[in-house]
Amino acid sequence: MLRPFEDRDYAARLEIGNRVFPDHPNSEESLRHGDYTREEKILHKRWVWEEEGRVLAFCQYDQEAWMYHPQKFWIYILVDPAFQNRGIGTACYDHLLRELEQFDPIKLSTYTKDDMPGSLRFLEKRGLKPTLTEQQSSLDLSTYDPDAYPDEIEKIEATGIRFLNLPEYEAECEEARKRLWELDNEISPDIPTSDPVTPLSFETFCKYLFESPHLTPEGWVIALDGDTPVGISNLWKRKGNAGINTGLTGVLRSHRKRGIATACKLRALRWAKAQGYPWVRTENEENNRGMLGINERLGFQPMPSWHHYEIVFREES
Repeated sequence: MLRPFEDRDYAARLEIGNRVFPDHPNSEESLRHGDYTREEKILHKRWVWEEEGRVLAFCQYDQEAWMYHPQKFWIYILVDPAFQNRGIGTACYDHLLRELEQFDPIKLSTYTKDDMPGSLRFLEKRGLKPTLTEQQSSLDLSTYDPDAYPDEIEKIEATGIRFLNLPEYEAECEEARKRLWELDNEISPDIPTSDPVTPLSFETFCKYLFESPHLTPEGWVIALDGDTPVGISNLWKRKGNAGINTGLTGVLRSHRKRGIATACKLRALRWAKAQGYPWVRTENEENNRGMLGINERLGFQPMPSWHHYEIVFREES
């Protein structure tokens, strides 16, 4: 039933993934980009469940480059909704456990959504425990009024902070990408995660971001204090989605609580509305009251949340 994933399986992987998560359609280009940017140290393998020439499910283990530990793994199982509750998911899960034994794993992690009760029961039945919840929310740009916040940007600019999009910043600064990598390395450790954040290499950072099929350069807002980037909010277009998604919004610790994050988001939202996008979505850890408060004030409405689950085999030494 299970066989190793092959290049010809990307199309089926896309179709099944989009049926499991219809509100989050992906693209084959994006799937391939994720595989292309994977660092050599990252352990990864993917399988296909096939019956009579038809692909019904996929399963894989992987590791997160930005939360890297050699004995911590993420597992993913996608079963075509028309063929769920037949034991395929169980067989895939058991197969992943057997395959991972050789690496003596400390912990396995995965995620699902709170509007997928079958997935929640599946994980809890196997002893996985919830660890982190990401609140997903959406802003209806058809009713959003960018002029309702007239002073938010101006008061920040009055302090000397200026805002550029990505093409503007790259035209101004030869080392723009390196500066943004350094900014990311300072901001990312403060993002609530289930494991400590590990910085990406500059090469991987550039591949992951600037070669992404979702890159929307004009949808980036970079806040600069003099020549130093101190804050960012970026938007990413996903193929198959009518709207646009928020990536990272963050500000250096030295510049927080001044309204810079809000100003960055407001400029990004103004741009998105002007482009005709019907909505903007974002995701924030449920206890990140700073970002959640900004989003709520701007009119974002809650959607089904993402739930991270894990099973710990032994404590990290």
